Amino acid sequence: MIRPYRCIPSSANMSEAPDKHAESPDKSNPVFFVVLLYAILGWLWILLSDQVIVTLFQDPEQIVRAGMVKGWIFVGITTLLFYALIRRQVAQLQAAHRHEIQLHLDQQGSLRLLAAIARASRDAIFAKDLSGKYTLFNEAACADANMSIDQVLGHDDTEVFPVQAEFLQSGDRQVIAEGEVKTVELTLDTAQRGLRTFLVTKGPLRDGEGKVTGIFGLSSDITERKLAEEELRENEARFRALVEQSAVGIYIIQDNRFQYVNPHLARLAGYGSPAEMIASAKIVDLVAPEQRDFIIERMQQRMAGDDAESHYEVAGLRRDGSRMELDLYGNLLMYRNRPAMIGFVIDITDRKRTERQLTQRNEELERFNQAMVGRELVMIEMKRDINRLSRQLGLEAPYDLGFLDETDASMDKGPI
Repeated sequence: MIRPYRCIPSSANMSEAPDKHAESPDKSNPVFFVVLLYAILGWLWILLSDQVIVTLFQDPEQIVRAGMVKGWIFVGITTLLFYALIRRQVAQLQAAHRHEIQLHLDQQGSLRLLAAIARASRDAIFAKDLSGKYTLFNEAACADANMSIDQVLGHDDTEVFPVQAEFLQSGDRQVIAEGEVKTVELTLDTAQRGLRTFLVTKGPLRDGEGKVTGIFGLSSDITERKLAEEELRENEARFRALVEQSAVGIYIIQDNRFQYVNPHLARLAGYGSPAEMIASAKIVDLVAPEQRDFIIERMQQRMAGDDAESHYEVAGLRRDGSRMELDLYGNLLMYRNRPAMIGFVIDITDRKRTERQLTQRNEELERFNQAMVGRELVMIEMKRDINRLSRQLGLEAPYDLGFLDETDASMDKGPI
């Protein structure tokens, strides 16, 4: 289903390209120096050897024979030189040919590998020529467009994505004009799945000379991720609204300093804003001096992972030095990939004051109750005595003490 886009000139095209080295001899080429050296040596051989022969021989026949020998020697030497040169050139050509074949095989392997990757990719992969017609469209892209490969290749966006065609083509023209890779988020109306959000990366395709011949693109469906991000933002907004409006002080501590406090805690501690408290206060500043060592020790234990108690009632201090009574709660938290403490603070000053007042009143009632009980006992004893005296005088007992138990009632009867 995938058809590779060829942006590299083929070997045939390369062979048809003009040979720049054939236009003029390259003086840096070793062949040029060999030919030049051969010309110089040949000229010197002819010039000097003839003079040597004329000097050594006087007989014409000997001069002729010497000239023939000289010629054969020259032919032998030049033959060896040409053989070495041709052998070297052939070896270089064979090596270059083998290298070209290996490069071609590597390119074919790379193309097959890229084709396999494109087919297996869940992301849409595509390419277009300069006219905007698709030259590559993988299976994932076909699924998004709800079209077959034959319906897409050779066609432009007016036929594949007619609703967004103008926008897509405008982005293509910008990539071609600027020659740079660009990544954008794009919402497309797909045939099967409706509106989907894609993260699209486009870049220029270039030929061997660096000329832009089209564009390539990678498109990832990030609809679910965007929905999850939106849901996360909504949850964070709800959580932040809950925390910011809470009537309980909430904090995050790291490195013995506040990293976050909500407005209620800042007001409770006597600061104008959470930012002011974060900038200038520590957790121990909220605790009375006599309890700071205890709180620091417990916090260090919790940060070390010990199962230390996480709830304390402490005497607190406001920024102006006035005292209050607090409930502190804290638990371990990973904050920005490092251990931290998260918890909340409750002002229990009024509750503790009420508890003390209730305790005091209970004590007073107990004392009053004890006094009243003693008084009642004395009154009962006096009534018993009056009843006893009345009976001794033959009179009816004036007080009904029937609510007493049997022992007490028998004591009340007395002697008759």
